[in-house]
Amino acid sequence: MNIEELITKYLTNESSADENAALLDWVISDESNKKEFIIACQVWHNSALAQTSFDKNKAYSNFIAAKESTHTTLKPKVIELWKKVSAVAAIVVLTIGMFFLFKESKPNQITVANTNQTIKTVILPDGSQISLHVGSQISYPEKFEESSRKINVTGTVFCNVIHKETAPFVISTNQLQVQVLGTSFEVDANAINSHVIVETGRVKVTENSSNKTCFIAKGERADVTANSIVKTINNVNFLSWKTGLLYFNNTPLQVVFSDLERHYNCKFNIVNKSILQEKITGTYQDFSLTDLISIINSAFPTLKFTEISKSNYEVSLQ
Repeated sequence: MNIEELITKYLTNESSADENAALLDWVISDESNKKEFIIACQVWHNSALAQTSFDKNKAYSNFIAAKESTHTTLKPKVIELWKKVSAVAAIVVLTIGMFFLFKESKPNQITVANTNQTIKTVILPDGSQISLHVGSQISYPEKFEESSRKINVTGTVFCNVIHKETAPFVISTNQLQVQVLGTSFEVDANAINSHVIVETGRVKVTENSSNKTCFIAKGERADVTANSIVKTINNVNFLSWKTGLLYFNNTPLQVVFSDLERHYNCKFNIVNKSILQEKITGTYQDFSLTDLISIINSAFPTLKFTEISKSNYEVSLQ
């Protein structure tokens, strides 16, 4: 079935779901197709709306007059087919037509997942940059709306956002929303405990279930759990997974292991909790996890690191 027949059957409410789907594919495939379809809907609707009872012959005359006044370029076969159409209520044409137009105008969603063992950077349609940690994912529209820029995130990402006063930038996760008031920050969207850390500028954080909010600025952190937001001063190593730099200054092992888990996307199961109060000092740039474990083991020879599974270690006393 050609496109003229699809348009005619659609406007006369005689098309099937498959035919409507085929017509929609044609409409969204090219801007000129979209314009032709919109003109057809408008002209047909106007010819029907002008009458209290629908007469197809009179509607056809109105259609021809309207076509000439709007200088449309519908193909001759469309006009011939319109002579054969049956009556249709104007409100039905209008409702179905609006369904097509609204469905067509919704931008496509793009989803990017980082399945590699290195950082992945995504450039958004507005030029903003999102760095994805290992195992993280981002979803965003192919084209942002003029009045807002919204993306969805799982995992850990670092955002460097282009400022645009008229279009707020909003990040959504299962647990929170972040509205950007500054430029660069990190979002760690875990299922139970999430956090937002600001490197530059200022952001507004909202916990979804309670709608509680807080504002955090450079060097500050918001820890988010169910119905709760706690604002604190940030850990110096918050962006180590992106910069490659880890810095410890008389730092307790409890914090060290937490930073390593975050940096290397690994897990430490501490059997003897007493060791967590021991402290270490050092600066490490682009070290492997194996190298850092060896350094800690050299400083504390009584510790035993056992690899339970990939990137999953048990730490105990020998």
